[in-house]
Amino acid sequence: MPMLRDRRQLDGLLTRLDERQAWSRLVEPLLASELDWLASAPEFPELNGQAVAELQIKANRKSTLDRTIRYEGDVRVRLAGIEASCKEMSLLQADNPAAVIVTGADAVHLTGLVDYPAGIDADRFAYHADTGVITLGGNIRLHAPDKTHKLRACILTQTGQVRDARSLLDDFRTAITIDAKLALLPKITQVYGDAELPDEVRYLLALHLLRPHMGWHAPYLPPLPDHGRERFDDVAKLQASFGPRAWQQALGGETWMLGDIPASAEQAFAKSLQRWYQQFNSDPRNQHRQPPDIPVPTKSLYFWRLRDPGHADIARALRLLDGIRADDIAAKARRWVAEIGRNNTVVTFDSAGAAYRGRAHSLLMDVRNAETVAFKLYRVRDPRELLYATKKIGADFVYRAHYLTHPTPWNRLAGCPEG
Repeated sequence: MPMLRDRRQLDGLLTRLDERQAWSRLVEPLLASELDWLASAPEFPELNGQAVAELQIKANRKSTLDRTIRYEGDVRVRLAGIEASCKEMSLLQADNPAAVIVTGADAVHLTGLVDYPAGIDADRFAYHADTGVITLGGNIRLHAPDKTHKLRACILTQTGQVRDARSLLDDFRTAITIDAKLALLPKITQVYGDAELPDEVRYLLALHLLRPHMGWHAPYLPPLPDHGRERFDDVAKLQASFGPRAWQQALGGETWMLGDIPASAEQAFAKSLQRWYQQFNSDPRNQHRQPPDIPVPTKSLYFWRLRDPGHADIARALRLLDGIRADDIAAKARRWVAEIGRNNTVVTFDSAGAAYRGRAHSLLMDVRNAETVAFKLYRVRDPRELLYATKKIGADFVYRAHYLTHPTPWNRLAGCPEG
């Protein structure tokens, strides 16, 4: 019996039978004897005739070519209580009424469904008389009382049940590669608002929005040896051990973003490396020193700055990242938000203790991800002006007791922890 091997055909048959017919002509005989039922399997010719007889079509224009009838302009078709409207429709005739196929496209709207009182919208539909089901495709909106469901494909039975539903978000979840997920983003954003997006889509979309606005830079070369400033190098190493936040390296990109790094950025590094070695070798104090072997960095070590931090795409990306709550990507999203806020750039000053009036005092400036720094110095004339700084303690102003963590003999005697 073909219907027992073809789920689509069996589903179509069950949707056109009421409970009494399904029990008396299918279920009850099967329970009594499967062999007897197969030997005299029932047929339902009246259903095919009923389906075609109930098919009523109205349109502004009608034309016929061979066995295809084409309808155009305010097309309306009614079938078993479901009314469909569209702008164009075709009907493929057949000698067997069960083989009739009806297809419609452009502004498809279905009404008469209990579960969807406001109807269903779609780009196209197809009706097969042999099954009595309607296949929907394109931008599908199922307007339920409490929510509008958005799909790209589904099957609608004559009883109004939705089967084999598939959405663009389903496609995104099952896509294997990042390229496949990225290719879906334009379609997804046409259908869904940002607030409707799952966290994984929000994260990928946010970074995708940033890509056109990111300028890439190779890691900076180390400073040339300064034979009189070894003490400051030691301080810089100590600062590097302070942990996360502003002291960590500039943020790079996800692996799939590294293809955006232009060849010009790599060429710029090669030229700067060549100049570095030239300056090193030209210093007479380095005549007996072996120049360091500076490796060419991989793209995973490159970092970025935004060309226009005020662009609307940046603001949208920040909103997307701020809304991420999933544990597996929330930490990464927060890091991106922080770095976007400071354009992946940090400038810090370190003062080694108090400065005495009238004496020279050293400040250590640490710069992350910047070529030039411009600043102004202001003389404090009223102590009250310093009150603003108290609001920034722990954020812009961090006080560290270096002597407590620096491994000195005194600290070991005092029992202070090292590191």
